[in-house]
Amino acid sequence: MSSKEFDRRSKGRSKRTKSTGEGLLQQSAAGLLAGKVDKAIQDLRRALNMGYDDSAVHFMLCGAEMSRGNLSAAARHAEDTIIRTPEGRRGIAFFTLGAIHDAMGATDEALRAYRKSLTEYE
Repeated sequence: MSSKEFDRRSKGRSKRTKSTGEGLLQQSAAGLLAGKVDKAIQDLRRALNMGYDDSAVHFMLCGAEMSRGNLSAAARHAEDTIIRTPEGRRGIAFFTLGAIHDAMGATDEALRAYRKSLTEYE
């Protein structure tokens, strides 16, 4: 879905929705698509502070922190995503964690995460 299409679909939502965790998640996705990484991170952290501790929030924070070059924070959010995602559905999170470790020069950790990603697809 393009950023414009996401914006068009989101315009009809109430202001109250944007104050919920789900609303902040949707708003953050639109922000990331538009390149507004800092604002998206701020909204995602607000969602966490509101108790919306969801795997999608952590995965989006992981990607946002990767785009800022903050690999240690990205790795923490990838690990949080793995913890909050059911077994058999964590492949992409393990793969992402492997890519982060690889970028950090932690080859052994990267290989472990990449191998785990192969067993985590349904």
